[in-house]
Amino acid sequence: MPQKNPSNNNSGQHDDKSVLAKFIQFEAAGQPYEAMVTIGQVIMNRVNSPKFPNTVKDVISAPKQFASIAQISKVKDVSKEAMQAAESAIAGTAEAILPNIFYFGKPELYEKVPGHKSAIYKQIGQIYFFTEKLFK
Repeated sequence: MPQKNPSNNNSGQHDDKSVLAKFIQFEAAGQPYEAMVTIGQVIMNRVNSPKFPNTVKDVISAPKQFASIAQISKVKDVSKEAMQAAESAIAGTAEAILPNIFYFGKPELYEKVPGHKSAIYKQIGQIYFFTEKLFK
């Protein structure tokens, strides 16, 4: 799914790809490729939603959403799979998940949250994907 406000130059797209690849590496290292792509799709779903910021970096760095951008920027080695997942998510070429999947997290964060099982859209590897926000 393409971005709402795609850059007309390649540097903006390169920056998005680099930031998203580092984010995917940070959040999904050791997970199946499908989980990596789906995390990228969640970010792009947010970019394309009026409920969230409209750039990859702004979505990732939004307060109380994900790991801090400072943590993510420390990622030095991005796997080939994470880079491919970022490219696929930005280009919209991966098999799409539903456009209303905006949240994900590791099971240990959600196991004790009431109602978490009814909100799970899918589990891929050790990552849950949700249709709704479970933490306020």
